[in-house]
Amino acid sequence: MSAAVDVEARPDGRPPVARRWWRPVARRVFGLVVLAAAVHFLLPQVVRAGATVGSAGPFQWPWVPAIALAGAATYAMGALKLMAASGAALAFGRTVAAQLAAAFMNRIVPAGVGAMTTNVRYLERAGCSRSRAVVAVGLDSVAGLVVHAAFLMATIVLVATSHQSFHVHGPDLPDNWPLLVLGAAVLSAVGIAIGLARLRRRGWDIVHRAIRQLTALTRDPRRGGRLLAASAGVTAGYALALCASVQAAGGGPSLVSVLAVYIGGSALAAAAPTPGGLGAVEASLIAGLTAVGQPAAGAVTAVLVFRLITYWLPVLPGAVSFWALRRSGTL
Repeated sequence: MSAAVDVEARPDGRPPVARRWWRPVARRVFGLVVLAAAVHFLLPQVVRAGATVGSAGPFQWPWVPAIALAGAATYAMGALKLMAASGAALAFGRTVAAQLAAAFMNRIVPAGVGAMTTNVRYLERAGCSRSRAVVAVGLDSVAGLVVHAAFLMATIVLVATSHQSFHVHGPDLPDNWPLLVLGAAVLSAVGIAIGLARLRRRGWDIVHRAIRQLTALTRDPRRGGRLLAASAGVTAGYALALCASVQAAGGGPSLVSVLAVYIGGSALAAAAPTPGGLGAVEASLIAGLTAVGQPAAGAVTAVLVFRLITYWLPVLPGAVSFWALRRSGTL
């Protein structure tokens, strides 16, 4: 006996495809597995992080609402960014919930794949085609990269004009570092070859749609401006949250120095293969804050509180948003 199938028409006019009945069930099972993994692995990390903060050094807790407000603003800015990138009529509140769900998935899947997949799925459920959703998420990422690079250049100029000195020591390289570099180059080449092969098979439609989306942005500068402004809001929100956390931990470095530490540290940690740059972000920010003159204890306290509020605390509302959006059919 053959399995029951539904026929799903394609918007581009190609022949319809059969959709098997078990796929929605498999997606629901996957969502439950993800939620169980989060409860098992992530929540104990939150408890340990809070205990570490309590023993790291003094902290001025009245700054916590400011840190939380700046962190929450990043999700609103992220929703506005996705709305501008897609050009679709999306509900703001539901899009904010989707960003919380995407952040929750990013705590489990490395390299931002969880957030990108969640946003693509959300746009598809909102009426966008698969290729349009992928292009929109790609534009979202490119806008963030452009804004981050602009912030990096601006902070370099500000640090240079303010004569702020950084005391950073070079890393200790292992003796076999040429072999590591060669291995990384070979793996990169293999990845590029696989990507080009997939592009030849099924990616030209996405490339054409990306070109059309970019053309649409040039013809609608207000939409492009909203996209870049929202991207800047995301980066600024996290940077201001770190600044507030540094002040709460005793202060010391100037605002420009803390901004430079966040921009540079997050750029370095973006290459980490862990979910959300876990471990790499903390190490780079602590090293950066101590390099600009904050005592080590204060730097550890500031970074751990910053990550506790902006990284760990959104896990619970993100899981709730993920479950609610899945149940309502929005994801």
